[in-house]
Amino acid sequence: MNRLASPFSTRLIMRLCTALPHRLCISHISRVLMAYAAWLSVYGSGEQQRLAAEFVSYILQRAGEEGKDVYRKALEVVEEGMSRGSLKLKGFEKKVEVNGEKYKVKA
Repeated sequence: MNRLASPFSTRLIMRLCTALPHRLCISHISRVLMAYAAWLSVYGSGEQQRLAAEFVSYILQRAGEEGKDVYRKALEVVEEGMSRGSLKLKGFEKKVEVNGEKYKVKA
């Protein structure tokens, strides 16, 4: 399992954020991590999805405490992450040619 995708990493990040001052926490969580957490909150599974949703909610709450501009920026990143499509190839179909032979690939 990818280290970033583990529920442990989400818990660790939440603990770090509660220990850091508001501005430090909000400003140092990368845009990529926030977007990934938002993506996991939609497309994750089981406990992973629940923890990611809690983390996103927590970040938005902390951003709201910092002011409208910080909240708006955090919400923008979260919405961007949630809007990314799933990585599943459901319904994928493609015709390919390998060594002169044609194949139909379905997922």
